[in-house]
Amino acid sequence: MASAILIAMDKVNNDPFWLQGHTLTYLLKDSKCEAKSSLAILVDYYTIENPKVDVFIGPGCSVACVPGAYIAAHWNIPMISWGCTASVLSDKTLYPYFVRTAGTYTGLGDLLRAFLTQYKWDRIGIMASTENCFLRDWQYCEVFMLLCYGDAMRRLMLIFNELGLLNGEYVVVALETLQASCQATASGQDGRDEEACKAFEGIIDVSQYIPDSQDYKDFTTGVYNRMPEMNYTMAAPNQTNIYAAYLHDAILLYAHALNESLTENVDITEGKKCVSGPVGIDEKGDRVASYRLQSFLPGMSGVRVANFFGTTGELQLLNQTIMWPGGTTEIPIGRPACGFDNEFCKVDAKEEAPTWPYILAGSLVFVLVVAILVGFLLWQRKKAFEAALLAQTWKVKYEDIKWPKNKGKLGSRKSMHLPDESCSTLDSKPNMSLSGLIRSCDSDVTRLIAVDCAVKLVVKPR
Repeated sequence: MASAILIAMDKVNNDPFWLQGHTLTYLLKDSKCEAKSSLAILVDYYTIENPKVDVFIGPGCSVACVPGAYIAAHWNIPMISWGCTASVLSDKTLYPYFVRTAGTYTGLGDLLRAFLTQYKWDRIGIMASTENCFLRDWQYCEVFMLLCYGDAMRRLMLIFNELGLLNGEYVVVALETLQASCQATASGQDGRDEEACKAFEGIIDVSQYIPDSQDYKDFTTGVYNRMPEMNYTMAAPNQTNIYAAYLHDAILLYAHALNESLTENVDITEGKKCVSGPVGIDEKGDRVASYRLQSFLPGMSGVRVANFFGTTGELQLLNQTIMWPGGTTEIPIGRPACGFDNEFCKVDAKEEAPTWPYILAGSLVFVLVVAILVGFLLWQRKKAFEAALLAQTWKVKYEDIKWPKNKGKLGSRKSMHLPDESCSTLDSKPNMSLSGLIRSCDSDVTRLIAVDCAVKLVVKPR
C-alpha cells in the first residue's frame, strides 16, 4: 500500500491549489510495527536528516505511536497516523500534536444506538470477557456484541450453535471479522470448520467504512498499478487495503492544514472530502469514524447492508435483504416470543378458572380435620380416665362383702344405723377401735375378709 504515497504526492505537487507553488518531499522507512524501530527512525529523522522533517506520517501501529507521539510533542512536530487506534492517543494533554486519519471505535456507541433503534431492539449483551458470564446472562439478551477476533470468535460461534442461539431469534454483531475466521488456526484442526462457517452465516459485521464510489475504485486501481515502483505486487485492485486510503488521506490532510489552516486560519477540524470518504477531525485530533455493516452469507461471502456516517450520525440502509442467524430473512423481534419474563404469554384473567371453590373446599377439609382431631383427643382422655379408675386396687368387689348373719335378729340394716353426730368426733379420737368407729358413724356394719368394715351408701349422680 506504500504506492498510495506516490498518488498523494503527485496530487499535491501537481496541483497549485494545494501549496501554491510549494512542493512536498518524503522519506520512507519501515518501522516494522515495533516501538524500538519506530523511535530510532523518529530520532534519525530529526537529528540526522538535513533538512529536518516537518511532519511524521505514521506509524501504523499503536505500539509505535504511543511513545513516538511523546517525542513529536517534545519537538513540536505534528504526527499524522494512518493506522493507530489506541484510545489513549486521544488525550491531547499528553499528545497535543497527534492526529489520525484511521477511525477509532469510540463512535461505535452512536452506530449501535442507531442500529438498535432502527429495529426496535432494546436489550443487548456485550461479550468482552474471558469469564463464564455468557453462560449466566445469555438468556436475558437477544442481541450479542462480540468484541473478539480469530479463534476466540470461532469458539464463541460454535458455542452459540450448540446452545441453539442461531435459530433466527437472536442477533450477533461482530467487529472486523475476517472471512477466514471460521477456519481453525491457533487451536489446530478440530474437524469443525464446516460447522463453524455455517454458524458464521447471518452475522452482522461492523468494520471501517469503505467507499463504493468511482473515486475510490480509481484510487485502488492506481495503487495496484504503481505497486511495482515500491517493489511490491498484488493479485487484483480489489485487494487494496483501506489503510492505503488512510495513508493517502494523511498526506492530503497535512497539505490541507498547511495551506488553509496556517495561511487562511481555517479550523483543521473542518470536514474535508478525501478518497476514503468524508473526513471530519474532532477536538481530540481523531477522525470521526464512519462504518459499514455487512451480513455474512453462505460460503463466508459478505454483502454490505448499511453504512453509518459518523460526521452526520446517519444510518444509511441499503436496498439489500439481510440474512440473519439461522438463515432466516425475517427480522428478529429482539426478545423471546413470550418475553424475557413470560410477560407476553400470561393467561387473561377472564379465562382463568375461579379459585373460590378451591378455597371453600380447603376450608371445609381443614375444619373437618380439626373436629376429628379434637373428638379423638376427648375420647382418648375419657378412656384414659376410665382406665385409671379400673386400675385402682382399693376398689372392693361386691361379692367379697360378707354381711352379718345376725342381721335378722338385730332387725333391718336400717335399724343398725347410728346417729351422725358421733362421726364429727372422729378426728378428735384417733385411738378409737374399729368397733367404736362403727358405733360412731352413720354406716352399715359388715365384714370383708375377716375384717370389720363400715359401709356407707353413696348415690352417684347421673
